[in-house]
Amino acid sequence: MKPYKGILITIVVIFVLLFLLGPYFIVEEGEQAIVIRFGKMIRTETETGLKIRMPLVDQVRYYPKKIQSLDGDAKLYPTKENRYIRVDITARWKIQDPRLFYERIGDMASAHMSLDEEISAIARSVIAAHSLREVVRNSNLINEIKRKDVSPNYEPIKKGRVKLSAEMLKAAATITREYGITLIDVGIRQITFSHAITRKAYQQMIKAD
Repeated sequence: MKPYKGILITIVVIFVLLFLLGPYFIVEEGEQAIVIRFGKMIRTETETGLKIRMPLVDQVRYYPKKIQSLDGDAKLYPTKENRYIRVDITARWKIQDPRLFYERIGDMASAHMSLDEEISAIARSVIAAHSLREVVRNSNLINEIKRKDVSPNYEPIKKGRVKLSAEMLKAAATITREYGITLIDVGIRQITFSHAITRKAYQQMIKAD
């Protein structure tokens, strides 16, 4: 019985090796692949199924088709008044052009790093051009209460958080398109005030009392 078992295992191993090193490869659901020959990409495979390659010569690299999330660390950004706030920005993206993605980025780790750098730079630029109130708020207080109760010094919100996020998306999408990446959305998930801003707000509350 043991000799037959050993022969069976050998046959299975041979078949597995022939498949792995042979002319076929499989693109699963939710995947896309590129075929590389001698370091140069020769074609893309974006449909699922059994595909053909040149054994021992062609290499296959797989990329996800599904939407990816970018959740980097919160970073400090200065507002127009030079007040620093810690902003947590999130984004969703997907690989639209695997050929361009391979040529410009290469792999998923590099993609996350590049996206984080590009979006952070754009977020810094957008936030620095707007006041703290524009970045933090998303509604116009003057539309929520009676006009007579509003201080004459009150400055209405012109854009707000959602529109600023849309600005970031528009600017970043132009850049990521060159990487073969479609940026689906960019959003300000959370804002944390620096100690200086928190302390100033507390002092203003004390004076108001």
